[in-house]
Amino acid sequence: MLKDFLVLCRKTKVDSIDSGVAFLRKPRKKPFLTWKMIIFLGLVFLFLLASLPPYLQQRQLAQEAEALRAEIEALRQDRILLERQKEWLSTDEYVEQVARQQLGLVRPGEVVIIRANVGQGE
Repeated sequence: MLKDFLVLCRKTKVDSIDSGVAFLRKPRKKPFLTWKMIIFLGLVFLFLLASLPPYLQQRQLAQEAEALRAEIEALRQDRILLERQKEWLSTDEYVEQVARQQLGLVRPGEVVIIRANVGQGE
């Protein structure tokens, strides 16, 4: 019987034996956060904290790059429009149109008819 009791004491954690009665300890629960876990989580936090500014800077640079791409595309469209306008302004058609409308010039042999403002009050 004593032998069985000693085997039982070895298998379970016994606090003390007092007059043949063993006081069994309750098994300890492992703490939720051990010191190793706390150190690991601290290192992860420091890593995330250290990587945050470069991430934010990269994100800001990407936004600026996208804005610059949009501006470049708008400037290309403006350049194309100005080139077409330049081509139109250098044509003989446009020069003749300006000469007739703004300068009142006519070709040789053409007759100019001037309208009189008759009956403005009527």
